[in-house]
Amino acid sequence: MKIPKRLLRKILRDCKRSGSGSRAADIKNKKFLICFPFDEQYQKIAFRVFSPVIKSHRENCMCLISENARDLLCEMNDDSIIIVSIPEDIQRNPLLPSGASEKIQSEYYTVAVDLNTGFHPYTAAAVLKANAPKRIGFQSEYSDYFFNIQMTKKEDDPVESSYRYIHHLMVDSFKL
Repeated sequence: MKIPKRLLRKILRDCKRSGSGSRAADIKNKKFLICFPFDEQYQKIAFRVFSPVIKSHRENCMCLISENARDLLCEMNDDSIIIVSIPEDIQRNPLLPSGASEKIQSEYYTVAVDLNTGFHPYTAAAVLKANAPKRIGFQSEYSDYFFNIQMTKKEDDPVESSYRYIHHLMVDSFKL
């Protein structure tokens, strides 16, 4: 998704303002944030790849998902899900809704993942606001601002292989 530089600055300013302040880090309780893609086909693939992790670490998982895909996470507790509605014109409202921001920032995360293969301001901002040591997302024009681990999606490579590699990175984080 292409966005003007002024909107990018607005998103980054909002992320910085809403505080990557210090939260008490509970090292034993490793939480993670998964931002599901907004593309319907990719949502199903992401769920298939990440459902074992979500089910086995249910109490340590927070998932951000669009309202039309809520049924994918029907087994999860509502406290562990952040539902966002995607506006028709993201240019008019590029900032993550405040309720979602507050819910993200109320926890300490060791890993935050954006599974959108293209840049989306909501999921990228969510990952940045999580202030996790590992912030994983796909490489794009804006990814340097949001992620410290970036995946390159090759055109001929199925997205599932990228998701499996991200899954591997997450599982490694739980072992530390």
